Amino acid sequence: MEKGWPETEEYARVNKVLQELTLEQKEVFALIAQSSRDGGIHDVLVYLSEQINLNRMDISFGGVAMAKEPFNTELYYDWVCRREGDDWPDPE
Repeated sequence: MEKGWPETEEYARVNKVLQELTLEQKEVFALIAQSSRDGGIHDVLVYLSEQINLNRMDISFGGVAMAKEPFNTELYYDWVCRREGDDWPDPE
């Protein structure tokens, strides 16, 4: 909200615009950017859930398979709940 982006030639235009914005305008711009990011994350998780549930895709890391819906809900639903501040369910 205060300093802008790194002072490089690449970001000069961005910083020029940011310096001209009021605090309220910066807050609205930040809300738009955050909403876009959240929407993108949600859409990717919907896609992955569909692939896992409909096309039997598996996701693993270091040879360890990711649990499929460990809390009996889709990936995107779990993400939305955590983003809204809900506690993680007890895995027991």
